[in-house]
Amino acid sequence: MTDTAVAYRSRAAETSSGPQLVVALYERLTADLHVALDALDDRRDLYVASEALVHAQQIILVLRTSLDPEGFRAGRDLLELYAYLERELIRANLAKDPEAVRGCLEVLEPLRAAWAGAVEQVERGLVPLAG
Repeated sequence: MTDTAVAYRSRAAETSSGPQLVVALYERLTADLHVALDALDDRRDLYVASEALVHAQQIILVLRTSLDPEGFRAGRDLLELYAYLERELIRANLAKDPEAVRGCLEVLEPLRAAWAGAVEQVERGLVPLAG
């Protein structure tokens, strides 16, 4: 990545709202899993797969540690889901198991879409952002 791209992403992160950052994390997380899956399925490039899975684990850690499980009704469930995903990503990386990666994607893609939809509704003024 070029210095310009790094600076742009850094500035975008600094000026994004919390919910926008969550969407960005989900987008990068699912992108990492697609890279890992491609590397495991098509190319059997274990280094690329491992790097993508480790980065995905780091994103899950950020999501998990930034979550206030008492902040909303399903907070504890989401925390448990993040712990499950973290375990599955570790297992997928150790076993080089594309099916485990697919399972994580099946869970994460609807969550990413839900977060993106919620942020869009807030930005359009259709739903107030809870304080």
